[in-house]
Amino acid sequence: MSLPVDKKWLYQPFSLSRRTNPFLIIMMGLSGSGKSTVSRWLTFELQAAWLCSDVVRKCLYGLNPEQSSAESGLDIYSAGAHKRTFSQLTALTEKLLCSGYPVVIDSAALRSLDRQQFITLAKALNTSFVIIYCMAREDTIKTRLHNRLQQPEEPSEATVKVMEQQKEWLEEPCAPEKPFLIRLNTDFPNWQGRLKEQLTPLGIC
Repeated sequence: MSLPVDKKWLYQPFSLSRRTNPFLIIMMGLSGSGKSTVSRWLTFELQAAWLCSDVVRKCLYGLNPEQSSAESGLDIYSAGAHKRTFSQLTALTEKLLCSGYPVVIDSAALRSLDRQQFITLAKALNTSFVIIYCMAREDTIKTRLHNRLQQPEEPSEATVKVMEQQKEWLEEPCAPEKPFLIRLNTDFPNWQGRLKEQLTPLGIC
Protein backbone atom coordinates (compact mmCIF):
# COMPACT_ATOMS: atom_id res chain seq x y z
CA MET A 1 0.00 0.00 0.00
CA SER A 2 1.41 3.37 -0.99
CA LEU A 3 1.43 5.91 1.84
CA PRO A 4 1.06 9.67 1.31
CA VAL A 5 4.00 10.34 3.66
CA ASP A 6 7.50 8.94 4.07
CA LYS A 7 7.40 5.90 6.39
CA LYS A 8 10.22 7.33 8.50
CA TRP A 9 7.65 9.54 10.24
CA LEU A 10 5.50 6.55 11.23
CA TYR A 11 6.52 4.61 14.32
CA GLN A 12 6.42 0.81 13.99
CA PRO A 13 4.97 -1.14 11.03
CA PHE A 14 1.25 -1.77 10.93
CA SER A 15 -1.62 -2.52 8.60
CA LEU A 16 -3.43 0.63 7.48
CA SER A 17 -7.06 0.84 6.50
CA ARG A 18 -8.14 3.56 4.07
CA ARG A 19 -11.66 4.91 4.74
CA THR A 20 -14.17 7.23 3.16
CA ASN A 21 -14.67 8.82 6.59
CA PRO A 22 -11.29 8.88 8.36
CA PHE A 23 -11.10 10.11 11.95
CA LEU A 24 -8.53 11.76 14.18
CA ILE A 25 -7.59 10.71 17.71
CA ILE A 26 -5.62 13.29 19.71
CA MET A 27 -3.81 11.87 22.74
CA MET A 28 -2.89 14.06 25.71
CA GLY A 29 -1.41 13.58 29.17
CA LEU A 30 1.80 13.61 31.17
CA SER A 31 4.72 11.41 30.18
CA GLY A 32 4.18 7.96 31.67
CA SER A 33 0.39 8.34 31.80
CA GLY A 34 -0.08 5.57 29.22
CA LYS A 35 -0.46 7.54 25.97
CA SER A 36 1.92 5.44 23.91
CA THR A 37 0.51 2.15 25.18
CA VAL A 38 -3.02 3.31 24.35
CA SER A 39 -1.84 4.66 20.98
CA ARG A 40 -0.23 1.32 20.09
CA TRP A 41 -3.42 -0.52 20.97
CA LEU A 42 -5.61 1.91 18.99
CA THR A 43 -3.29 1.74 15.99
CA PHE A 44 -3.66 -2.01 15.62
CA GLU A 45 -7.28 -2.18 16.78
CA LEU A 46 -8.43 0.49 14.32
CA GLN A 47 -5.75 0.06 11.62
CA ALA A 48 -4.89 3.73 11.93
CA ALA A 49 -1.71 5.67 11.19
CA TRP A 50 0.36 6.34 14.30
CA LEU A 51 2.22 9.67 14.47
CA CYS A 52 4.47 9.83 17.52
CA SER A 53 5.81 13.26 18.48
CA ASP A 54 9.03 11.75 19.88
CA VAL A 55 9.76 10.05 16.56
CA VAL A 56 8.81 13.08 14.43
CA ARG A 57 10.95 15.37 16.61
CA LYS A 58 14.00 13.14 16.26
CA CYS A 59 13.50 12.70 12.51
CA LEU A 60 13.44 16.48 12.10
CA TYR A 61 16.89 16.64 13.69
CA GLY A 62 18.35 13.71 11.76
CA LEU A 63 18.15 11.19 14.61
CA ASN A 64 16.82 7.66 14.64
CA PRO A 65 14.00 7.07 17.16
CA GLU A 66 16.28 5.18 19.57
CA GLN A 67 19.13 7.72 19.49
CA SER A 68 19.79 9.98 22.47
CA SER A 69 19.62 13.68 21.64
CA ALA A 70 21.93 14.52 24.57
CA GLU A 71 24.58 12.06 23.40
CA SER A 72 24.27 13.58 19.93
CA GLY A 73 24.80 17.09 21.33
CA LEU A 74 21.41 18.34 20.12
CA ASP A 75 18.77 20.39 21.93
CA ILE A 76 15.52 19.08 20.47
CA TYR A 77 13.27 20.16 23.34
CA SER A 78 13.47 23.94 23.07
CA ALA A 79 10.41 26.11 22.42
CA GLY A 80 11.47 26.43 18.79
CA ALA A 81 11.90 22.66 18.42
CA HIS A 82 8.49 22.12 20.02
CA LYS A 83 6.83 24.48 17.55
CA ARG A 84 8.62 22.87 14.62
CA THR A 85 7.60 19.38 15.77
CA PHE A 86 3.92 20.23 16.10
CA SER A 87 3.91 22.02 12.75
CA GLN A 88 5.29 18.88 11.14
CA LEU A 89 2.78 16.69 13.02
CA THR A 90 -0.06 18.86 11.74
CA ALA A 91 1.23 18.72 8.14
CA LEU A 92 1.61 14.93 8.25
CA THR A 93 -1.83 14.54 9.81
CA GLU A 94 -3.41 16.60 7.04
CA LYS A 95 -1.76 14.49 4.33
CA LEU A 96 -2.92 11.24 5.90
CA LEU A 97 -6.49 12.38 6.58
CA CYS A 98 -6.85 13.81 3.06
CA SER A 99 -5.70 10.44 1.71
CA GLY A 100 -8.39 8.62 3.70
CA TYR A 101 -6.30 7.27 6.58
CA PRO A 102 -7.43 7.55 10.23
CA VAL A 103 -4.73 9.02 12.46
CA VAL A 104 -3.68 8.62 16.11
CA ILE A 105 -1.42 11.46 17.33
CA ASP A 106 0.75 10.25 20.20
CA SER A 107 1.96 13.39 21.95
CA ALA A 108 1.61 15.03 25.35
CA ALA A 109 -0.38 17.94 23.85
CA LEU A 110 -0.42 19.57 27.29
CA ARG A 111 -1.07 23.09 26.06
CA SER A 112 -4.41 24.11 24.64
CA LEU A 113 -2.63 25.67 21.64
CA ASP A 114 -1.06 22.31 20.76
CA ARG A 115 -4.42 20.55 20.75
CA GLN A 116 -6.12 23.41 18.93
CA GLN A 117 -3.88 22.96 15.88
CA PHE A 118 -5.29 19.47 15.35
CA ILE A 119 -8.85 20.42 16.25
CA THR A 120 -8.82 23.28 13.74
CA LEU A 121 -7.49 20.93 11.07
CA ALA A 122 -10.13 18.27 11.79
CA LYS A 123 -12.93 20.83 11.60
CA ALA A 124 -11.57 22.30 8.37
CA LEU A 125 -11.55 18.81 6.83
CA ASN A 126 -14.95 17.95 8.33
CA THR A 127 -13.31 14.99 10.08
CA SER A 128 -14.55 13.37 13.28
CA PHE A 129 -12.09 13.70 16.16
CA VAL A 130 -11.74 12.85 19.83
CA ILE A 131 -9.28 13.82 22.56
CA ILE A 132 -8.17 10.97 24.84
CA TYR A 133 -6.77 12.33 28.10
CA CYS A 134 -4.65 9.61 29.74
CA MET A 135 -4.14 9.65 33.50
CA ALA A 136 -2.58 7.37 36.11
CA ARG A 137 -1.41 7.46 39.72
CA GLU A 138 1.90 9.24 40.26
CA ASP A 139 3.61 6.11 41.58
CA THR A 140 2.49 4.26 38.43
CA ILE A 141 3.83 7.05 36.22
CA LYS A 142 7.20 7.09 37.96
CA THR A 143 7.57 3.32 37.65
CA ARG A 144 6.66 3.43 33.96
CA LEU A 145 9.16 6.21 33.25
CA HIS A 146 11.94 4.34 35.04
CA ASN A 147 11.19 1.11 33.18
CA ARG A 148 10.85 2.84 29.82
CA LEU A 149 14.28 4.43 30.02
CA GLN A 150 15.75 0.94 30.33
CA GLN A 151 14.38 -0.03 26.92
CA PRO A 152 17.05 0.54 24.21
CA GLU A 153 14.63 1.20 21.33
CA GLU A 154 12.34 3.60 23.20
CA PRO A 155 12.12 7.01 21.44
CA SER A 156 10.98 8.94 24.51
CA GLU A 157 13.63 10.56 26.70
CA ALA A 158 11.22 11.74 29.41
CA THR A 159 12.38 11.37 33.00
CA VAL A 160 10.55 11.90 36.30
CA LYS A 161 12.06 15.40 36.39
CA VAL A 162 10.59 16.13 32.94
CA MET A 163 7.20 14.82 34.05
CA GLU A 164 7.25 17.10 37.11
CA GLN A 165 8.00 20.07 34.85
CA GLN A 166 5.15 19.07 32.53
CA LYS A 167 2.70 19.60 35.39
CA GLU A 168 3.44 23.33 35.14
CA TRP A 169 2.69 23.33 31.41
CA LEU A 170 -0.51 21.29 31.63
CA GLU A 171 -3.61 23.20 30.57
CA GLU A 172 -6.77 21.27 31.36
CA PRO A 173 -9.25 20.87 28.47
CA CYS A 174 -11.43 23.96 28.13
CA ALA A 175 -15.20 24.08 27.64
CA PRO A 176 -15.14 23.83 23.79
CA GLU A 177 -12.95 20.71 24.03
CA LYS A 178 -15.06 18.82 26.59
CA PRO A 179 -17.73 17.49 24.15
CA PHE A 180 -14.90 15.66 22.34
CA LEU A 181 -13.02 14.55 25.48
CA ILE A 182 -12.54 11.04 26.88
CA ARG A 183 -10.75 10.76 30.22
CA LEU A 184 -8.98 7.42 30.51
CA ASN A 185 -7.46 6.08 33.72
CA THR A 186 -4.82 3.62 32.53
CA ASP A 187 -4.46 2.17 36.03
CA PHE A 188 -7.66 0.21 35.37
CA PRO A 189 -6.88 -3.38 34.28
CA ASN A 190 -9.57 -3.30 31.59
CA TRP A 191 -8.98 0.18 30.21
CA GLN A 192 -9.33 -1.24 26.69
CA GLY A 193 -12.94 -2.25 27.32
CA ARG A 194 -13.77 1.08 28.93
CA LEU A 195 -12.26 2.95 25.99
CA LYS A 196 -14.13 0.85 23.44
CA GLU A 197 -17.42 1.63 25.19
CA GLN A 198 -16.77 5.35 24.84
CA LEU A 199 -15.48 5.24 21.27
CA THR A 200 -18.21 3.02 19.82
CA PRO A 201 -21.03 5.65 20.00
CA LEU A 202 -18.73 7.99 18.06
CA GLY A 203 -18.42 5.47 15.23
CA ILE A 204 -14.70 5.07 15.81
CA CYS A 205 -14.56 1.54 17.23
